Amino acid sequence: MSDADLDALAGDYVLGTLDGDARRDVAARLAVEPDLRARVAAWEARLGPAVTAATPPVAPAPSVWARIEAALEAREAVDFGGVTVRADAGTWQYLAPGADIKVLWSDTAARTRTFLLRLQPGAQVPAHPHPTPEECFVIAGDMMIGETVFRAGDYHAAPTGIAHPAISSRGGGVVFIRGPIYDDTAA
Repeated sequence: MSDADLDALAGDYVLGTLDGDARRDVAARLAVEPDLRARVAAWEARLGPAVTAATPPVAPAPSVWARIEAALEAREAVDFGGVTVRADAGTWQYLAPGADIKVLWSDTAARTRTFLLRLQPGAQVPAHPHPTPEECFVIAGDMMIGETVFRAGDYHAAPTGIAHPAISSRGGGVVFIRGPIYDDTAA
């Protein structure tokens, strides 16, 4: 493709005169062709202010927004395998006074589960052993293991066989945990 042809293609892309397949082709090429990217940027710099000034703003019809929202919701619902638990799905279950869990996934073969632990201020989960490793990541608030304080963004791993002190919280918190499935209701 000659320089003139490449420049014309960049101009057509910026002006929006390319059909769907041609436009998608140029968009894909932009990722790998620096010369084409530079030409598109030059066209945008030349035409951007003029196109923006010459085009009055137009609000889309409410039906357009409804179609956009429906398309986005449909994409959220696509099942590509695996397990998805939305923020508003699942059930919080009592664990201990002021402490609830929401199980996200259980692997019965490995005897592990992944869950959220929600702690109210002053909550306490009794000390317990770990027949398998347990990982904790504090999402919000705080969590204490014994006297050690963990805050949002902190991570803690307990290897197999460790028994740690009670879990509590000073100001409340939410913790992501992957750990053993117990035969009783202990965390």
